[in-house]
Amino acid sequence: MVTFFLYLPFLANKKLLLERSNDLEGFFWPIIYYIKESILIHKQIPLWNNLFFMGTPLVSDPQNLYWYLPNIIFLIFPIDTGIILTYFIHSLFGGFGMYLAARQFKFSQNASVITACLFIITPKLASYLEAGHFGLVLSFTYLPWVIYTLKKLVNEPKPIWSVILAFCLSAIYVNHILTAFLTLSVSLFFALILFLQRPKTKTIWYGLLAGILFAAIISPIVYVQQQWFGQTTRDMLLNYPDVYPKWDTELEFLQNLIILKRIETEKILLLGTIPTLLAIIGFFKLKLKVKIALVSTGLAIFLIALNNLSPIYNLLISWDWYVLLRVSTRPWFILTLIAIFLMGYGFEVLEKKNKAFAYTFVIIAIGQSLFICYKIFSKPIIVSQQVPTEIYEYLNADKDHFRVFCTTRCLAQKQSAIYGLKLAEGYGTLQQKNYYQAALAIGQYYSDKYSLSIPPFDVYLYQDLQPKSEILARYGIKYVVS
Repeated sequence: MVTFFLYLPFLANKKLLLERSNDLEGFFWPIIYYIKESILIHKQIPLWNNLFFMGTPLVSDPQNLYWYLPNIIFLIFPIDTGIILTYFIHSLFGGFGMYLAARQFKFSQNASVITACLFIITPKLASYLEAGHFGLVLSFTYLPWVIYTLKKLVNEPKPIWSVILAFCLSAIYVNHILTAFLTLSVSLFFALILFLQRPKTKTIWYGLLAGILFAAIISPIVYVQQQWFGQTTRDMLLNYPDVYPKWDTELEFLQNLIILKRIETEKILLLGTIPTLLAIIGFFKLKLKVKIALVSTGLAIFLIALNNLSPIYNLLISWDWYVLLRVSTRPWFILTLIAIFLMGYGFEVLEKKNKAFAYTFVIIAIGQSLFICYKIFSKPIIVSQQVPTEIYEYLNADKDHFRVFCTTRCLAQKQSAIYGLKLAEGYGTLQQKNYYQAALAIGQYYSDKYSLSIPPFDVYLYQDLQPKSEILARYGIKYVVS
């Protein structure tokens, strides 16, 4: 618990967590604000996001925040407070789940507590927090619970574990779909190994029950998402297959496993040298068949994470699933979880030989993890060029129904939401294809590549857009800002 409280300044620091990320400040915050205002003031649940992209479906957006019931916290507390509380509670929740999971693997109580602490302060979770990947943070904290309930289903097959497993998988799905698919794939493999070690007929039936419950929970969500997905721009990734992050050299990749050479969210792979040594100690004490399974899993994830440097890159980039992955390091959380368990086991191995040395070693490991987290959070905040407050106030004073278009994306989505402005541009992972085509006409530019921002950053940064008044009028755009 001491480790967790050392981590609290990060979780409670508004400037560290809320004011540095385009994902959190630019996307999630305004959506939370919009939903909250609609429910509390206008007494309606909005199914449509009228803030940006000239209006876009909200209920079918995978990141809409509706389907995860604990988000009700934002109706009770101010949004900033709600985000910090959500991070705090979920970090503690994830750490407790890791403790229970470690106990299921017969770790000692001390080793289980240390494993839980190392989970809470892992640099991977810190990188999600720093980047403002709200859904990734929440889904990550459910992963230990999936491991725990899978182990329970094998050791003590009961209906309650089926229900908890289905709930955890559903929570991961509604917060981050890709993490859910990866978790489900690994869970099936993990469950098969556990089952082969201790086969029980009840485990099969209760495993099927968990699958049925999971499908039942997410089926209405999947239905509305699937209805919309075919109308979105995500498949534009297949026009020009490209996956990030790009590695300059093999040396850069190796350096990112050891040190924070350059803080780029998707390139943060390290655990720290001392925690890694602890994991290696645990690894060498495993049984041969477990070592083979872990090495095979690690090799597959390494080949994917290497992306453009991977020896099988040409094969990977030819697969649609890999291109739609968009970020090759997304599966890295699997290796992170494996390493954390190995750290706990490594501590247990050392503790049996020399307690004083074991505790000294783990204190240094925890200290290094905290230092890495500090370095991640100390990444300079990049403030994009935005219009002064007087512009928002001027536009807010106009009570007509209209949209605003900034040719250089100078209107912050958070401020626009607060001032009740409707933007013709925006930032988000999905846009409708018909909107994308309309945006080309509005901005008078050409692009056929997938982009998170509209206009695409490579357009508005390097071109002077010259929109035509008749097209602006057609889409209800009254003001143009640059």
